[in-house]
Amino acid sequence: MMRAAIYARVSTKEGRQNTDNQVAAIQAYCDRQAWRVARIYIDKGTGSRGPSGRGELGRLLGDAEHKLFDVVVVFALDRFTREGVLRAFQYVERLKACAVEFRSVTEEHLTAGAAGELFMSVAAWIAKHEREQMQSRIKAGIKRAQEEGKILGRPRVVADIKRIQDLRDRGKSDREIAKLLRVGRTTIQRRIAAAAAERSR
Repeated sequence: MMRAAIYARVSTKEGRQNTDNQVAAIQAYCDRQAWRVARIYIDKGTGSRGPSGRGELGRLLGDAEHKLFDVVVVFALDRFTREGVLRAFQYVERLKACAVEFRSVTEEHLTAGAAGELFMSVAAWIAKHEREQMQSRIKAGIKRAQEEGKILGRPRVVADIKRIQDLRDRGKSDREIAKLLRVGRTTIQRRIAAAAAERSR
């Protein structure tokens, strides 16, 4: 017998009744399929925050990795996520990688059988297109910043060698100097080595 996981989501404004309706409809669907409901996950809040903002979705994805169920059933795709096609596809692909199926009660024609495979293929194409657009925007932003002379990445920490040597002459260790100058000990050691190399030339 297939083990099903029910996932339901409502906004904080919709209230408990809406959750009960979703769960009841999903339970009836599972009964028709002769699936045993093994887990129920319910999130309250927006569907655009992802697993980090919705504890039950994150727990569901984690439990899928531990093979606690064979199929995830939702009432509708927009109850699973409102984060866009790319994220929805990534969640379903993550379930698929755990050998867990995905079904929507009201969109069974999109998530089951040959039509489901077609839908996932289209979703994969759209997701790939979204990723490429995102990468293009990032590259364009970096190029524009470089053309404007902006320095990208973390600023390099420069420790004054005279200050370092002065503290060393006072008997301070490299660790103590690093703490006083608010830099890493390797930065101190690197500056000392560079100064020694410069003097030997």
